[in-house]
Amino acid sequence: MTFSLMTAILALASVAPLAPNDTAIGDVDAQQEIVVTARERLKNWRGKIDLESGKCRIRKSSGDPEVDSMACRVGEICYGQIKPKRDTLVASNPPRSQRRALIKPLEDEASDCATTLYEVELERIDARRDAARERGDRRAQHW
Repeated sequence: MTFSLMTAILALASVAPLAPNDTAIGDVDAQQEIVVTARERLKNWRGKIDLESGKCRIRKSSGDPEVDSMACRVGEICYGQIKPKRDTLVASNPPRSQRRALIKPLEDEASDCATTLYEVELERIDARRDAARERGDRRAQHW
């Protein structure tokens, strides 16, 4: 069994607008820069947390190594917060018919944690990248 991070990702599915560069309005066609935000990239990311080790495994990359790393880090942190409670619950060996109902609140807690941390981390990544673009950093063109 794995803890899916998709619930938290879907909660962040509100699309941040794509930002054009500072070209004149009539000059937008070929010169328009399309900035893909970290939030947009995260929508493509798929990963899971191994319930035994607590380690993240990327199933589908976002196409952005920094976003992939952040998403795994958030999942590991949030799952790590519920793991002791989950392990204790599983060790108590509740009837299989009740196990899902007992574990669900823990998964919801981890999902809420991930939603909050994703938001903070996505804003941090996008702000840093926006600042780099404003400085004219050539590497910023690849984000």
